[in-house]
Amino acid sequence: MTITSEVDPAGRTVQRMVREPEWDDEQRAYVVEYLAWRRRIGPHGHPMDEATSPLADPANENAQWRYYADPLPIVDYAMREREMAREAYKKQIGEEGSMAGLIFTVERVNIEDRPRLL
Repeated sequence: MTITSEVDPAGRTVQRMVREPEWDDEQRAYVVEYLAWRRRIGPHGHPMDEATSPLADPANENAQWRYYADPLPIVDYAMREREMAREAYKKQIGEEGSMAGLIFTVERVNIEDRPRLL
């Protein structure tokens, strides 16, 4: 931010504040490139154009790479809690109830901060 003093036509001294942009052109270009790259990434963490390429197809004798999944899953405890809440709510509203548009939020709570149940 730059503050300048000027004299207006009536002879009064006025101050003018000029805000500088938060990001310059180079920083904006980096963010635009990052967002374009991020849109290419699939839910598995690999670029979709590579994950769906014939060069990754195990049936392709000219394939250049393979993907291997770890046979032991990791647990996303936040997602687990969210899905359990979703299942419980669905059971509560029954088969005829609609889940359309419902979002189940998850909050991280430190164990020592949570209320104790008796």
